[in-house]
Amino acid sequence: MWPHCRTWGRLVIVRRGRESRVGVVTEKSDTPLAAEPASLPSAPKLSGKAWRDIALYGLLRLLLFIALTVVIHSIVILAGMANYFPLLISAMLALILALPLSMLLFRKLRLRVTEQMAQWDANRRAHKETIRQQLQERLDA
Repeated sequence: MWPHCRTWGRLVIVRRGRESRVGVVTEKSDTPLAAEPASLPSAPKLSGKAWRDIALYGLLRLLLFIALTVVIHSIVILAGMANYFPLLISAMLALILALPLSMLLFRKLRLRVTEQMAQWDANRRAHKETIRQQLQERLDA
């Protein structure tokens, strides 16, 4: 019933939600705890392509926001309203416009990033369930 377990030397910390239990590893249970982590599958990681796509999408959205801010404030300056329409208001308007525009302009990249994140999340959940089952087996033994 205690799904999270960590060992530090001969000390075991088992956690469930906000509760924790601390105990000392006995000689009998020390061997399985030391031997089993080597057989655990590695934690799922995002590929280099996924990280590149995430960074590119974030950078493109930031550049779109900056470009919209510059365009909006340039229009304000050309209209002679710079004293009444500060840069912060131009930035807020650009922020509001940048969200739907980025969803339209960068649709393919957004969908690709979402798909990669969904795949990583599914792998992470499967890995987490495997770890949970192995810990449950250890605690039941």
